Amino acid sequence: MTEPSGLLLLLIRPSIPQIFENQPDSPLINADVIMTNYGMYTAKGINKHLVERLPMLCISESCHVGYTIPMILDLRLCLGQLAEAFNPPIDYPLGLFTNRDVIVITEGLYTVQLFHYNAQKALEALEHGSDEFHASKIVYAATLTDEVGMTNLRRLEATAKHLLPPIAPEPTTFPKLPPEIISDWQHDFLEPLFKHIKEGIAKNEQPK
Repeated sequence: MTEPSGLLLLLIRPSIPQIFENQPDSPLINADVIMTNYGMYTAKGINKHLVERLPMLCISESCHVGYTIPMILDLRLCLGQLAEAFNPPIDYPLGLFTNRDVIVITEGLYTVQLFHYNAQKALEALEHGSDEFHASKIVYAATLTDEVGMTNLRRLEATAKHLLPPIAPEPTTFPKLPPEIISDWQHDFLEPLFKHIKEGIAKNEQPK
């Protein structure tokens, strides 16, 4: 799946039902360990549904609307960490969105890897190309409590859903937010947000 380039602002709230959907009949993944954007985890008992990628609406730095594909497990881990960061912890998913919203930024794709302790299984997975896949890389997440910001974010969600309906052919040219939305958002919210995140990324990438 193609996507706008650069940093992408995920529109998380509309996808909450899909992110936290339970599929008890889904099989377990065939691996011992999974390496995600958040580190290495035991894969024992992980439902295959959790390693699926979820096409999500996003907004790029240039205000283009498109889709990106984070892994459901990464989204759950991301939102879980945000909820646990508060004292006392916030119940989520619903409690995280009662009086606040969530900003999640992705950049490009990363390789999700599945590992097997058994050498034969590892070899078989390698031969069938089933030991890795690509998903959107989450580089930033935070909560938003400002009422004006949350109201505008919902406007942004509604506009994005109008420009790119959920059931539609994948676009080759990504539409841009209409001028009245850009004038309210690009300079007051999107540009400062992306600048802040870029500075943080650059700082973390400097040699220690």
